[in-house]
Amino acid sequence: MTRDGGDTWTRIEGPGLPDPPIGKIGLCMTPADSDRIYALIETGDGVPWQGQETDSGELWRSDDGGDSWMLVNHSRDLGGRTAYYNHCAVSTDDPDEAYFMTNGFSRSLDGGHTYVTIPRSNAPGGDHHDMWIDPANGDRMIVGHDQGVSISENRGAAWNRVELPVGQMYHVTVDN
Repeated sequence: MTRDGGDTWTRIEGPGLPDPPIGKIGLCMTPADSDRIYALIETGDGVPWQGQETDSGELWRSDDGGDSWMLVNHSRDLGGRTAYYNHCAVSTDDPDEAYFMTNGFSRSLDGGHTYVTIPRSNAPGGDHHDMWIDPANGDRMIVGHDQGVSISENRGAAWNRVELPVGQMYHVTVDN
């Protein structure tokens, strides 16, 4: 973790984080609350190894800028294919509204404690990879996925899919 723009770094070790071994980690933050950090953490596949459980959770959250952490959701649906990709995004105007991208597309309105996976017919696409939420207007969102990009002007209630002549869209960046 850095608190000086990257000049110095400190390893985050908890309290509250899972014990090693851990894999890929997806972090997401919001300007709505600079102390709120979500972490999707790959902790195992649930198959016991040498008599020990390997899956110790999926979603952790810090409300104090990373000084302490709590497991808020154990569901593997939030991370899905974690070794391949896992990504989350938080609304720019509501720190409790978080989105989790994997094959499915899930949304939490209570800080990650509960979530709803959006039915595929109403989701932005499939194999969701990245999300941009407008810092000035939390209703405007863009999601990159295997079919291209989808744009919402109403906080994800409806999506306009833009098909592009590319294979898959892994990153979304907006410059203006």
